[in-house]
Amino acid sequence: LMAESNPGGELRAIARIAEDAALPSEHASFRELVGDGQIVITLDPKEGHRYQGIVGLDHDTLGGCLEAYFGQSEQLPTRLWLAADGERAGGLLLQRLPDASQNQDVDAWERSVHLADTIKQEELLGLEQREVLYRLYHEETVRVFDPKALSFGCTCSRERMSYALYTLGKDELRDILREQGAIDTQCHFCHTKYHYTAADIEILLEDPGAPPPVIH
Repeated sequence: LMAESNPGGELRAIARIAEDAALPSEHASFRELVGDGQIVITLDPKEGHRYQGIVGLDHDTLGGCLEAYFGQSEQLPTRLWLAADGERAGGLLLQRLPDASQNQDVDAWERSVHLADTIKQEELLGLEQREVLYRLYHEETVRVFDPKALSFGCTCSRERMSYALYTLGKDELRDILREQGAIDTQCHFCHTKYHYTAADIEILLEDPGAPPPVIH
């Protein structure tokens, strides 16, 4: 499983199931679907270095795993309610601000969580955000920002695909060229195809470019 988004509201995601994997039951939990493993959150700002936070898949839901990430990596009390029906997805995130004043209502966080616990899946999927917020917090002062449209957007490029090929090593690349004469690759997100001749590969091996550093 992999999902990626950017500040412009563009999203892409992919899910794969091993050919020999047993099909899960219709009511299988998230943990039963993915098994033991880790969830990796990568932040890649335009300025500065990339940062990765890693937590175990120790919860029965994706929301629970993400809550653990925020608690461990961001150290912010966070709750998530997620819903999906195969065609639509919706969610609600509550997060306590890190600079919240000590003079604020000390029960506000617990009250907000308690109210959000009453949200139903059909409400998350079928209601507008303003209606959801009104039903939950009509007795509170709520500020709603303008909605942002989401759309599919792929970040693949020939440069990225070239670096992925470079990581295979020159011996493996040249073995493929001897067998096939050229190398054809395809993005699994948007299905864009990239063609590399033998000359392209030789140029790539001479100057692959440097990958960006990653801070763990």
